Amino acid sequence: MNSLLLRSFSVLGACIVITSAHAAVSIDFNGGSDPIPGNFNGNGQPLPTWNGTNGITASGGVDIAAANFGNFQAVANSGPESFNATASTLSTSMFLRIDTAPPNNVSDARILDLYIAEDSASNVSNGTTGNAHVGVRLNTNGNNTTYRMQIRNNNGNGTQIGGNFTGLTLGNWYKMTVLFTNVNGTGLIKLDINLDDYGIAGTTFASNLFTGTANTTNATLTGDSAVYGAFRVPRGDNLSGADNFSFVNAVPEPGSALLAGIGLALLAVRRRRHRA
Repeated sequence: MNSLLLRSFSVLGACIVITSAHAAVSIDFNGGSDPIPGNFNGNGQPLPTWNGTNGITASGGVDIAAANFGNFQAVANSGPESFNATASTLSTSMFLRIDTAPPNNVSDARILDLYIAEDSASNVSNGTTGNAHVGVRLNTNGNNTTYRMQIRNNNGNGTQIGGNFTGLTLGNWYKMTVLFTNVNGTGLIKLDINLDDYGIAGTTFASNLFTGTANTTNATLTGDSAVYGAFRVPRGDNLSGADNFSFVNAVPEPGSALLAGIGLALLAVRRRRHRA
C-alpha cells in the first residue's frame, strides 16, 4: 500500500472519531400501546393522548380529536444533546396533517410548535427564563389559507420568519423541520425551517412548501450540555394529525463519513496512478 493511500486512510480514521454516534429521539407512535407517557413529560400542561390509527398510513399517532385535547406540550424524556459548543446543530422534526381549514378570523390559528428546551422538566409555555426554550410555530395569518412561521421564546413573543405562504393542501402530510445552530457560543442561535409536502400518504417527499432562516438569542441554551427536544400544540385549531417526532444532533452519521472517506481515498490513489 503506497504512502498516499496510508495518509488518506489516516485522515479517514480521524473523521470517524470526530463523527462519533450521538443519542437521538425518534418516536413513531406505532405499536400496540401508548408510547407518549414513557417518552415525554408534560410538566405543568397535559400530555397529548395517543390513537392507534391517527398517524401516517393509519399507524399510531397523536390523538388530535381526543375529548381532553387543548393546550398541551411534550418534552422528550431521553436523548439530551449538547448545545454548548460553537457550530453545534440540533434538529427537531414532526409530521402534521390538517383536514379542515382553520378558523377564518383576524387572529391566527395556532397549529404546531417545535422546540428545544433546557431540561426535560421545562414548561415551554410558562414564559419564565428558568425554563429556557426556543422554538418555531406554524400558524395562520389573518385568514384560513395564509400561513406563517414564528419564533417562540421564553417570553412567548413571536417574530415572523420569512414571508406568508399559501398552498397547503388539506389532507396531506407535511414534515416540519427546525435546525437550531449555536452560532458563536455566546447566545446567538440560527434557525433554519422547512415545511415539506409528503402527499396524502405521508411516505414520499413531494415538494417544499416553505423555507426560512432567522436568528434569535438565548445564552442559557447555548451554554447547556443537555438540551431536550419538544413539541407543543397551543390550541390545535383544526390540526388533524401529528406523527413521527424526531430530535437529533445534526452531524454526519459515522457510516456516511466512512463511505465518503473511502471514496476520497480511492479517488486520490487512482489520480496518483494516472499521473505516474
